[in-house]
This record gives sequence, structure tokens and C-alpha cells, in this order.
Amino acid sequence: MKRTTWAALATSFLLLSPWAHAAGEKPQRMGMEKFDQIDTNRDGSISREEAAAAPRLAEQFAEVDADRDGKVVAAELKNYAKTHRGKGMDKLDTNQDGVITRDEAAKSKKMASRFDAADTDKDGRLTEQEAKALKAK
Repeated sequence: MKRTTWAALATSFLLLSPWAHAAGEKPQRMGMEKFDQIDTNRDGSISREEAAAAPRLAEQFAEVDADRDGKVVAAELKNYAKTHRGKGMDKLDTNQDGVITRDEAAKSKKMASRFDAADTDKDGRLTEQEAKALKAK
């Protein structure tokens, strides 16, 4: 029961993050089902060796492994996701004015294709709130 609750909580946080799918999935988007697939010895943690099955996690393993014990547990993954959420907006907001213009969005194929749907007030700029609302859909 405890693991199921943790799984539901962690998954809800992770699904709000901005990144990709499958084995190349970034740690922020890794749901508990994927976590469990990578945790091949079923000890509730992902070792560096197990992380090799998820290249993006493997790349960022040291950063995700907050206590530096050589394994990533769900709580570390959840905390990493919380602190790295929204970084995509920072990367796109090249002039750091707090909004993403259509020109800035054009640097990301995904954001460019979703810009009109996200720009709910049709002012040609995405605020952080508009970007978060798009993620929630």
C-alpha cells in the first residue's frame, strides 16, 4: 500500500514535467511504471547499472542521486522533477523577460507546434501560467 501511494504521488508530480517518452525519457517525466521496469532487481531503487537502460537518467544520474549513495529512489526522482520543472521555459525565454514569444518558441519544434493552443489570450506571448496550463492538458 505504501509503495502504491508513493507511486501515485510520484507519478502525479512527474507527469507535470516537460520532457520526453520511453527509454530515452528524461528523469522528470519518468513515471513509476517505467521506474519499476528499470528497477530490475525490485529493491525499490535504481542503481547506476540499471539506469543504463534509460540513457537520459544515466546521463543525469549523479544529479538525481541527491544523497550520493549510488542509487536513485522514488523520492529523489520526485524531488529532482520538482526542482527541474519549468527549465524548458527558461531555455526558450532567451531575453529573460518572463514570457515566450512566437520567435522564441520557434526554437523548439514541439513548442512551436503548440504555441497557438497555449496562447489563450492570443497576445502572441506565453506566460508561465499559459505554459503550465498547456502541460496540464
